[in-house]
Amino acid sequence: MIETESLAEQTLTVRMRLLRARKPPVATTGLPWNNKRRFLWPLADMLRALKINEIDSLMKRLQEIESDLREQIISSGMSATLEHDNQDCIERFESAINEMPGALIGEAVDNRILRAMGAVDPLCTLEELLHEVRTFREALEDEIKQRSFLYVPSKNEAYFEQDYLFGEEVSTKFYNTSVDIKEAGNCFALELYTACVFHLMRVLEHGLKALAVYVGVPPSQTDWGHIIEAIEDEIEKMGGIKKTEWPSEKWPDKAETLNFCSKAAIQFRYFKNAWRNYAMHAQEEYGATEAEQIMEHVRVFMKELSERLSEPTTPANE
Repeated sequence: MIETESLAEQTLTVRMRLLRARKPPVATTGLPWNNKRRFLWPLADMLRALKINEIDSLMKRLQEIESDLREQIISSGMSATLEHDNQDCIERFESAINEMPGALIGEAVDNRILRAMGAVDPLCTLEELLHEVRTFREALEDEIKQRSFLYVPSKNEAYFEQDYLFGEEVSTKFYNTSVDIKEAGNCFALELYTACVFHLMRVLEHGLKALAVYVGVPPSQTDWGHIIEAIEDEIEKMGGIKKTEWPSEKWPDKAETLNFCSKAAIQFRYFKNAWRNYAMHAQEEYGATEAEQIMEHVRVFMKELSERLSEPTTPANE
């Protein structure tokens, strides 16, 4: 009777130690990569936050425990229980759980700790303890494999998550382009060059509509070809207005206005024929050099438009 109580007490002691070693799963909001939607994380900070050295040490320790248990099984048999002199395997397992980096404790890992609490005791067999250690290590490995990261080359960092990639004036005057400008930069940074050009064409569409409104084309038009043709028709009509009848309250100097509008219309037709039709209808793929050239061309052009044009309406908070 005394021996049975002693074993029960030993079992309770082991399980209480495992319970104290257990940490609750880390809340997702506490993980560095969840603090912001998208951000650049330097490699040095990543290594520190994920405690790479500690993870490597932990895996080696678990593998050493497994190796020691296998040797004991070979010498003692699979059904042999843990002898008093070999209780250090349980203590080493407990220590590994206690020192595990918090960033690795997901639901699956925590479930393995709870499973071990119910299975590991002084009377468990060597094979049972080996199974718990091995499955715990495999759960940790699975948790690590779930942490995936994208690499951004240092030369592309300047394009990533930039609120004013084309300058503040463009983002202010053409406020609806902000998302696509940022996404164009992000796509370029991540080497998604065709997607980058796609977003750039969406940026240009806002400039095209602003020019259409400026010269008097009804905003109901949606097809680029039709809009450009309508713009060119209006520019031609503007050119026929006598200087004495020129509506200076609507447009500044006639020659200056015609020059600006004509050049802009030519640029839009160029964008349409060279890139827009192909990018929007999945007829072309783009590489880094061409995407960078297109981005620079669009940036310069949108900056020129913003000096005279803006979107027809302003944001509600302005």
